[in-house]
Amino acid sequence: MTGQIHLVTWDHKHGTDYSAHKSYGGALLQCVQWARETLEDWGETKKYEDYTDSELICDWTEISGDTEFFNIEDIQLNN
Repeated sequence: MTGQIHLVTWDHKHGTDYSAHKSYGGALLQCVQWARETLEDWGETKKYEDYTDSELICDWTEISGDTEFFNIEDIQLNN
């Protein structure tokens, strides 16, 4: 039996966070959640509130000053 997971990594100044998902959409939503929470922590929510999820993730490296990166890697699971 084989399957696939979508492994999300978020590299940032405090290290790397990981999250595994059954779907690409779920993995992408995790990136969006982390980004929006970080904007809230930075006090930048108003500045980017009109960004779509896609725009936010596509522009995240620039928004973070080239210090944070999201990646979604598809990994085959073998039994």
